[in-house]
Amino acid sequence: MSLVLRRGGFVPESLDRGPEDLLPCTLRPAGACLLVVRKAVIVMRADVGDRIVVHGRTLDDPQRDGEVLEVHGADGAPPYLVKWEADGHIGLFFPGPDAHVQHFPPLATH
Repeated sequence: MSLVLRRGGFVPESLDRGPEDLLPCTLRPAGACLLVVRKAVIVMRADVGDRIVVHGRTLDDPQRDGEVLEVHGADGAPPYLVKWEADGHIGLFFPGPDAHVQHFPPLATH
């Protein structure tokens, strides 16, 4: 998704006005210059058996961690069914920016 910076905030590129946006900034009405920003999408990936670690939001918040039991997204993407280490609670988890995955190699079977 691309966003266009306009006076007053960002607007989806698909809703931006047409041909006049192709004019150089010096030929546009005041305040109509634009900046196109490409949004980078970073997707977390996990496998069954990996650990999810969630850092506390403040210094007093403890770090939480749990084991990934199921992966519900395509190609290892969220959400994940996680069993939390502290209390054994099992729940569907949609990770935020304070979470990361610790990957573990698959165990060899003999």
